[in-house]
Amino acid sequence: MAQKRPIPLPATSRKLVQGAVMLAIAALQDERVRAQLTRAPAAARAWAASRRSGDTGSQPNGLSRFDPTQRFGQRGIERRLSALQRNADLVFPDRDDATGAAIHQAIDELDRATAISETMALTERRRARGRITSELTRLEVALVDAVLPAG
Repeated sequence: MAQKRPIPLPATSRKLVQGAVMLAIAALQDERVRAQLTRAPAAARAWAASRRSGDTGSQPNGLSRFDPTQRFGQRGIERRLSALQRNADLVFPDRDDATGAAIHQAIDELDRATAISETMALTERRRARGRITSELTRLEVALVDAVLPAG
């Protein structure tokens, strides 16, 4: 009895993608698969229709979940400050602790400096944001050092 030869694995990622696309096309052309898709629940069809129409309701779309404008300038600094505040609250929930109080005070000062820098002229704002960013980085590193054991 003749043995079937195994299908060789794709040698490149391009061939892998082409193979995956061909498999997907073949599956979608199968009548059984099409019959299953037509029997999909009404809620799934309604969800798909709302996604195609662009009406996402209260759910954020993919673009708003990863909005590159939230990474730069004023919004970027505010995002980093809020993340640092959340992390400091996790590491030092008791604000009476000396180290925690110092970090929380530094975060508050950076928050005030960020608010002030928002109203500055462009050249001064860029210099101020550079200083704020370097201080943020120092605080983030200090917070990591406070959490990790010495070694």
